[in-house]
Amino acid sequence: MEYKDLIASISEILEIEVDCLKPESDFREVSDYWSSLTGFALMIFIEEKSGREIDVEEFLELKTVEDIFNRVNLKNLVRL
Repeated sequence: MEYKDLIASISEILEIEVDCLKPESDFREVSDYWSSLTGFALMIFIEEKSGREIDVEEFLELKTVEDIFNRVNLKNLVRL
């Protein structure tokens, strides 16, 4: 997945402007409306884009937008 597409999708889920997200952004902190439902939506997004399930503990280890990008693109690395 391209980084700009990931940013667009995450910003939509978080209901924030795209330019509010940087690779180092803590995605839980940039949204004024973070909730468990938002977290669940991001987990589902990650699962759909990576093709792998993600458990809660693994999701909680993700802190930044870059962490999500790396997790989503992990499927491409595994295939190499």
